[in-house]
Amino acid sequence: MNFVEQFRSVDAWRNALGLLPVPLRDEDSAKRFALLNGVAGNFCLDFEGGNTRATRASTAWSSDVGHYLTLDSDRLLVTKWDRASSEETYSLKSVLEKLHEFHRYLEKEAPNRAKSIVAHSLQVFRKIRAVCLEDADGSGSLLIFLHLLASSAANIERISEQDAERWGLSAETVQLSHALVSDASWSGLQRDLYGLGEFEVLRPDVSLILRHAAGAVFEEAHRAATLPPTMWLPGFERPIEVSKRKVDAAIGVFFTPAALARTLSEESILSLGDLTMPEITIFDPACGSGELLREAFRLIRLKKYQGRIRLIGWDISPIASQMARFILHWERRSWTMYEHNIEIETKDSLVAPQWPDHIDLLIMNPPFLAWTRMSNNQQSAAQEILGDMQVNRPNLAMLFSARGIKALKDGGVVASIVPNSFLEAQSSSPLRRQISEQATVELIARLGSQNVFSDALVDAGFYIAKKHQAESSGTVVLWSDSQPASYSRALRALRKTHDLPGTRTISDPVSSDEYSIYVRKDAAKSSAPWKAREFMAWRFFSRLGESRKTIPAKKLFEINQGVRMGDDLFIVPKEYVQGLDVRERDFFRPAVMNPSLLNGRLLDSHYIFYPNTIGLPIIQTDNDLPRLVPRFFADVLNPNEDRLRARKSLHDKERWWGLSEPRRWLENQTPRIISKYFGRERPFAFDREGKFVVVVGHSWNIRSGAVPVEALTSDEVYLIMSAFLNSSVFTALASYTSVQVSGGQMDLSNRYVDSIPLPNPTKLADKILHRLVEVGEHIQTSEVVDWKYVDEAVSSVVLAL
Repeated sequence: MNFVEQFRSVDAWRNALGLLPVPLRDEDSAKRFALLNGVAGNFCLDFEGGNTRATRASTAWSSDVGHYLTLDSDRLLVTKWDRASSEETYSLKSVLEKLHEFHRYLEKEAPNRAKSIVAHSLQVFRKIRAVCLEDADGSGSLLIFLHLLASSAANIERISEQDAERWGLSAETVQLSHALVSDASWSGLQRDLYGLGEFEVLRPDVSLILRHAAGAVFEEAHRAATLPPTMWLPGFERPIEVSKRKVDAAIGVFFTPAALARTLSEESILSLGDLTMPEITIFDPACGSGELLREAFRLIRLKKYQGRIRLIGWDISPIASQMARFILHWERRSWTMYEHNIEIETKDSLVAPQWPDHIDLLIMNPPFLAWTRMSNNQQSAAQEILGDMQVNRPNLAMLFSARGIKALKDGGVVASIVPNSFLEAQSSSPLRRQISEQATVELIARLGSQNVFSDALVDAGFYIAKKHQAESSGTVVLWSDSQPASYSRALRALRKTHDLPGTRTISDPVSSDEYSIYVRKDAAKSSAPWKAREFMAWRFFSRLGESRKTIPAKKLFEINQGVRMGDDLFIVPKEYVQGLDVRERDFFRPAVMNPSLLNGRLLDSHYIFYPNTIGLPIIQTDNDLPRLVPRFFADVLNPNEDRLRARKSLHDKERWWGLSEPRRWLENQTPRIISKYFGRERPFAFDREGKFVVVVGHSWNIRSGAVPVEALTSDEVYLIMSAFLNSSVFTALASYTSVQVSGGQMDLSNRYVDSIPLPNPTKLADKILHRLVEVGEHIQTSEVVDWKYVDEAVSSVVLAL
């Protein structure tokens, strides 16, 4: 079979692009597909043809994808739903020769989301809200919306109470629909949903909406349900802003993005194995609108599983439970070979005395909630569930994993989205130990982007583990950077590692600037952090860490956090200090905050009142202030005495004019290296005179006895390390040990950098030492630093280690 002929099968498109092919409809199992990832670049693929242009456009629109691709002999016809009248035709060979460039073109040319099927469905929901005029939580309108979707998909006016159960609806939902919406209004809502009188070409296909776009539609409807219904009356169409906290309080649902739900389901089903068991039980203890259960159910079906499936979903939100029940019944309606059980309940998984046991697949996106935001009942549940495993302040998501591992049968799989604190924080270390002792962790992932979830900034990842599996070829590690599009591409790349029989094969690392996928034999085996990092960063760290010519940072330096002020009043601009009397000026020193450190140098644009410097006259009582610091006392201290005394972080209440924690090691003005608190490129500087006071950042002081006096002077050691710490080599090492925050900045706190291997000055050749000293001086004294020269010098040292 030649290259072009291969792509007359959907498997070739799947393997090349990493998109999941799902039949457009049940009857389209080998003809027409939606190729999905869930973020961008999704499209319909038609191997049969025969549809009209209007049908192609409406199908793509209703499926919530951008384009409809039709293979016609040796041509590829591309229909875009927002420009159906101007279809594009390409030779199939030309597209396949540049398939990835073509797919990026589809991503770039995605239609405007403001006109998508999700936006259209949301308009209809808003009209329901306006008709019902119910209370602010919108739960009744959401139920009526489900009834409208089900009735429209069934091509009948209204589903009756007698048929409600078959569609996953409650009799109460049907009753509410009749009570709040008149027959005339109902007919109008159905016409609106069908787009009659609104669209000339596009016609919504409700069955396709439910099959391919339900998750996105339900998410937007939930968000709109929190808004006052008057916002959708004529003249009030502009929505108000809704905070995430308000959405949580009103609805209690945290939606799983389609791409992530699909990948978590695929990977967990791969871990289950051959699917030869007569029955599969799947449980989601925080099921929301059922997206994870639906994806797992569908994927098992696509694998032609021949047994029975039991779907169990719990959620604390009644309306979420209703939505999950509805969408799962819709998914089941045409799979009638076996009687698959759907058991959705409104239940709080945290306080439920018993979870279902002997679970084959536990799949979940539990709520992420910091300890400080938990209710008293949630904190009590945490203490009961974790017991001896509670360390510091656990995240709420930890409790689901703690209960989940116990619910699995032998050979069962847990697949969970988790905050990064679960993977790496000390508070999760006992739980990581428990999971690694009872199960084999098959995959850990760090998603990088904090915008994965539409309503929250979350540093998220996921893990997949199989209970009591003794043999393992290693743990798959997936990492993506902080760019919003990277995690989507990473998930597609992971899908490409699947063999068609249904196994995960990663013989060689997959590594790019955006993402990495590789296998580690030492990962997720204990309570130690389960780090998912860039492949090159891990390999580089491992190599240097094994060298006898390196030394961990904590053995060479004392790394100390800067002062705590308790109030920003102590910071003044440089111009203010220059205007002081010379004697008062001595009580101020340049302050280090993140903007104070730029390209390896310190800037003294701001100063801090620091009366603790050794050699200054001592301020014993309040009466000394007007005499020793008269202007600062008059301008700042005296007018704000009550405010400064009220600082909760102030230990010595009598010395109310002082810093909360002045740090004794700063009292002597001795040389030190200073780092930013968060940084990436060149975040270190050598303070040769030791005059700067670290406010936001850390100080690196050479440990006493770490370097013999006869070997090198302390200045030489600092210059050597200034060169190394400001190089791309150190950036690569820190990207493995540290965590990235918004914008790709790394947390340079002691706990993240103290294990980084540094060149051991006592084990380097004199020639290398002298060159690094010169590089350090170059950073200190040059008007414009040649950073390429710095990187080349440090890289040559690394090659010698």
